[in-house]
Amino acid sequence: MNKHEFVAELGARLRGLPEREAEERIAFYLEAIDDRIEEGLSEEEAVLAAGDVDQIALQIMEDIPLGAIVKRRIRQTRRLAPWEITMLVLGFPLWFSLLVALFSVAVSLFATLWSLLVSAWAVAISLIGAGVGGLFGGCVLLCVGELVGGGVLLSAALVALGLSVLAVIGAIAASKGTVRFSARIPRWIKRCFVRRGDSV
Repeated sequence: MNKHEFVAELGARLRGLPEREAEERIAFYLEAIDDRIEEGLSEEEAVLAAGDVDQIALQIMEDIPLGAIVKRRIRQTRRLAPWEITMLVLGFPLWFSLLVALFSVAVSLFATLWSLLVSAWAVAISLIGAGVGGLFGGCVLLCVGELVGGGVLLSAALVALGLSVLAVIGAIAASKGTVRFSARIPRWIKRCFVRRGDSV
């Protein structure tokens, strides 16, 4: 792929983004390609070194603030006909309540996800506390001569500490998954506003 094909492909993938920001990003990659050509690479090698067009477009889309994309998208919409305005006004109670319900469901699902994560960490910390407390209590019981009670408490403490290791591993994995999922939400929203083939 040569430089002009790269620019055309990248431009096609960035349709729907604010023009000025998209042009700045394209200019940045063009400059990087030109720099590599000056260093002695062929045009095709320089384009290849710039990276995959899809990955570059995704990175650019992530860098541009969501507000700028939404503003561009709203500004880009056509003027509404009088009958469309009338239908929007008359249907306001219906579509607005549905929009509020959708937003409420999305927020409650997000809050539930994070509360489950907090619960996972609470269980892990509780098991650690029970294990440490059980070890201390078991040692005290053994010191005062309660061999059976001390032995049972020490055994329970070791079980709790073993379970706490599994709980911490699970909570760490859940934390990473939740953070990854939360980071994908803005990307998904941006993709809803920026679709390949949108006119600039």
